[in-house]
Amino acid sequence: MKENNIPTSPNSPGDRMSQGGSSSHSGNVPPGISESYDDGDRFTNSPPPGLVRVTEPVATSDQEYKKEQEVQTRVISDMSLFSDIVEYFDTGVDLDGNHIVLNLECTLCHESRLEVPPAVSPRVHPEEATSLEPMVVLPCGHFFGARCLRQWVRPDPTGELFLDDCPLCRFPVKYPQCGHNILIQPYYANIPRHYQLPLTIPEEGVIPNFCAACRIGWVRFVAKQAAETLYPQDIPQSAYYNRGISGPRDFSRRRGRLRTGFLNIFMRMEREFSHW
Repeated sequence: MKENNIPTSPNSPGDRMSQGGSSSHSGNVPPGISESYDDGDRFTNSPPPGLVRVTEPVATSDQEYKKEQEVQTRVISDMSLFSDIVEYFDTGVDLDGNHIVLNLECTLCHESRLEVPPAVSPRVHPEEATSLEPMVVLPCGHFFGARCLRQWVRPDPTGELFLDDCPLCRFPVKYPQCGHNILIQPYYANIPRHYQLPLTIPEEGVIPNFCAACRIGWVRFVAKQAAETLYPQDIPQSAYYNRGISGPRDFSRRRGRLRTGFLNIFMRMEREFSHW
């Protein structure tokens, strides 16, 4: 059988392959590339078709790394409204993906640093951590250091923290109708906000017209009136149609259940929405 003469470039691997054995690919032609591309030194100084030149990785210096980290970290220290910072408490990042660090100070003394949740807390020395001051958030949204704010409040025999208005905006810290003061408590950074602080006014928060004690008193009064209207107390025993089922003692129990039911409904509804 007559062999086919395949032209190859001088001194190409094709000459050696034709002498030592056959191959599925001839010359420098990579798999999947037509042999017509092989014309001498085409691939000597350049990568063959279909291959990608990979750039070698370049080491990043410590200075460049620190600079990049600084660009990705956003330090906030000039905020006075709780609604402007609370959005970062859970995730610790803003919409652009920057890490948020809250370096806040009390707006009364401008010295004490305030305690914030771990996700946005700056790094502090363990000895400095004990000097951080819990913040107090008012219904208007302004926040202060708890120790500083106590110097502004009027003395209270119970030891509770009450004040008449906000030291910055003078927003009344009272319930509009009954006039009782709103109880202010420190905001603890390690406890979720939902369990300790209602929505502030800038967050569309709600201040009821009456304090909790006044609302409970009103519900008790309404419940008593409703119970006595539905189940009167001045009905003689002889007036009941089913004396074995209904009577003064039975109505007394029904009145008690009705009053208790009113209070249970009130307390359940109190937990259904955020309010002061």
